[in-house]
Amino acid sequence: MSSRGAIENMADTNFHILAETNYMGPAHLSKCALPYLKKTKGSIIFVNSIAGFRGMPYNSAYSASKMAQAALAEALRMELYEYGIHVGIAFVGFTENDPEKMILDTDGSLVYLPKRNNIRLAKPESVAKSLYQMIIKRKDRITLTGLGQVANFSIRYLPGFSSWLLRMNKNKIKKQFTMIGGLKVMDNNLAESLETEMNAIIIEDV
Repeated sequence: MSSRGAIENMADTNFHILAETNYMGPAHLSKCALPYLKKTKGSIIFVNSIAGFRGMPYNSAYSASKMAQAALAEALRMELYEYGIHVGIAFVGFTENDPEKMILDTDGSLVYLPKRNNIRLAKPESVAKSLYQMIIKRKDRITLTGLGQVANFSIRYLPGFSSWLLRMNKNKIKKQFTMIGGLKVMDNNLAESLETEMNAIIIEDV
């Protein structure tokens, strides 16, 4: 799940839903799978994002959930080393999304994510092949797409330059990559499901 918008204007429930989906979901599933993975010495693969490298403007909730997921993967790798369980994390760049892909708008409503036509997008088949090779070769970490590799290098080795670059391109990121429109999801069942989840989160917090 993804979302968009400035923190100042974002619905509080967006942070809860993204954390539950992108961080807590993988955490719970990994925990449940561990007894079986200890027997098979299998793999846990986390599909992350460039947003997992650092907080991105107008993508704060998404970035936070993906950075938390990355920390989970690194911690699990150390904990499970002696059991021979492979833990990998794939930082996937911009990829062609399903035409029906939905994200959370600033106000917490669902919108269909439009296709980004201003950047070269990776093919889902290409990403799947990379993940397959990651499992076969039991790699700890891979970064996909040229943009992803440039971002990884600059954030890790040139943090000051990376921050300056984001500041200089903040408005472009907002206009061309984040707040890019999208039709509201009018499916009543989906709307009711989302409202139920939001109410449950609010009640739990209270």
